[in-house]
Amino acid sequence: IAPHVDPAARARVTNDIPLVWAPWNPRQLIAGLNVVVSTTDGGGHWTRLSPDLGIPKGLDSAAAANTPNGRGAIEAIAASSLQPGTIWVSTNNGLIHLTRDGGRTWSEVSIPGLVDPRRANISGLEASPHHPGTAYVALEYLRLGDHTPHLYRTRDYGRTWNKIIAGLPTDEPSGSVTRVIRADREKAGLLFVGTESGVHVSFDEVHASLRLHPPV
Repeated sequence: IAPHVDPAARARVTNDIPLVWAPWNPRQLIAGLNVVVSTTDGGGHWTRLSPDLGIPKGLDSAAAANTPNGRGAIEAIAASSLQPGTIWVSTNNGLIHLTRDGGRTWSEVSIPGLVDPRRANISGLEASPHHPGTAYVALEYLRLGDHTPHLYRTRDYGRTWNKIIAGLPTDEPSGSVTRVIRADREKAGLLFVGTESGVHVSFDEVHASLRLHPPV
């Protein structure tokens, strides 16, 4: 039932295709390839909800094919539990896109100023369960040999982003690469972050206060 089984689709995918259930429709499953698709009949039929979101702005498909990391695939999806139709997606080449109308229109809201963004793998993405314009991102630069944490937050639907890594270690035994970030559903400001070496918690969305898992 995978949405990319048709060879004619020419889909690009990551190692782990992201899947989320739409909070506003318990029958709607959303999947990320290089486009966003969804099904409401258990995978019998898939509807395309987006254009190709893995190509950086200013590049067409032909130019992107000859550019290092010019054609990415969706690495993570986050659907808002507060605003029906609001979906965030991030890619393995540094792009973030947002729709607030169920996929009819999309805006690029990528983080500005990243070092070599096309080598940034944004595998952690979380829509806030408390504020509709807020989202959190965890990314890694392993292709650049960078094993330090990279976390960002927006409070205005991606118009601006702030780095939120205060207190996180940068030299954990197995690396401090940030893979995932999650917001507590009950308490605003409570975040959990997973790195290569453990789990950390913040009580104010900014400062890591505690390691919850011993180094491995």
